[in-house]
Amino acid sequence: MIPRMTGLPLPSYLMASSAGLLPTQLLNSYLGTTLRTMEDVIAEQSVSGYFVFCLQIVVSIGLMFYVVHRAQVELDAAIAACETELKTSLGKGTQPPAGGASLCAKRAAPPAGGVNVV
Repeated sequence: MIPRMTGLPLPSYLMASSAGLLPTQLLNSYLGTTLRTMEDVIAEQSVSGYFVFCLQIVVSIGLMFYVVHRAQVELDAAIAACETELKTSLGKGTQPPAGGASLCAKRAAPPAGGVNVV
């Protein structure tokens, strides 16, 4: 049996991953088909060509920073929740449940082999 790190069945994991990656893939496909090459912009020598090219670059970079920022915020929130859960469970003098009431408890308690894979 292959150990699961997510705790989700494979079909659910694949569907959620596909749904989560779809918007990014659509955006990448759209930008890849519409993004003008520098050669096209230079050949036209038009102000509108340079403007559209620069706008597409700025939008792409802005979206990249936005996505990374949102991911960092979510990760920080998850880490804070995990630390709070660990502090409350250890403050009570109890060990996190081995069966895993939460993802944080699963990651905090080493498996039977003694190796904690995160």
